[in-house]
Amino acid sequence: MTQLTSTCAGLLLAGVFVSSMIGQDAAGEVGSIPALQGVYYRSASDWVALPFTILSPYPTTSWKWWLGVGSRGFVAEVPGDHAALNVSSSPVFVVRGLPSRITPLLIRFDPKNEFRSVKMPYGRLHEPRSSFAEEARVPIDVRLVGEKMVALRPLQALAPGEYAVVASPNANATMEFFSYDFRVAP
Repeated sequence: MTQLTSTCAGLLLAGVFVSSMIGQDAAGEVGSIPALQGVYYRSASDWVALPFTILSPYPTTSWKWWLGVGSRGFVAEVPGDHAALNVSSSPVFVVRGLPSRITPLLIRFDPKNEFRSVKMPYGRLHEPRSSFAEEARVPIDVRLVGEKMVALRPLQALAPGEYAVVASPNANATMEFFSYDFRVAP
C-alpha cells in the first residue's frame, strides 16, 4: 500500500512538473509580457507586440450570384503587401486581455496586390455563417498560462505566407474581429 501511494504521488508530481514545463515552454516568462491587451510573440531577446488591425468583412458577389446560380460570400482585407513582423515557422504567441469565453484563431491570408484577404462563408442576409472558412484556419494548441492570458502554438510548422491571430471582441460578434498579423518569410 505504501509503495502504491508513493508511486501515485510520484506520478502526480511528475505530471505537475511536465505540465508546468509545457506551460513555460509555451509562454516563456509570462511575467515580462507588457500589461497592455494584445498578442505577443517571443523573439530571441524579448516579447514583441503584433500590429493590431480591425477586420470588418464585407459581402462579395459575382455575376453568377445575380443570375441566381452562384454563391455569395464575405471577405475581410488587411492593407499592405506583407505584415511588418516576421516570425519563425513554429511561433508561440501569448494573447493577453481577452474575455475568458473568447478563443483566438490563427488564420492564413491570401496575398493580393497591395493587400491581404481572407474569405468568409455566407450565412444570413448581412452576416457571415461562421467566422472564417475552414481552409483559412490553421489548427492550433491553446493553453491557459496566466490570468487572462493564453498561449497558442500551431500544431504544425507554418508554411511561408501571411497570417493573423484573430479574435472577436465578444462571443456573438461575426462582423468585426481584432486581427494581429505577422508573416513567415520563405
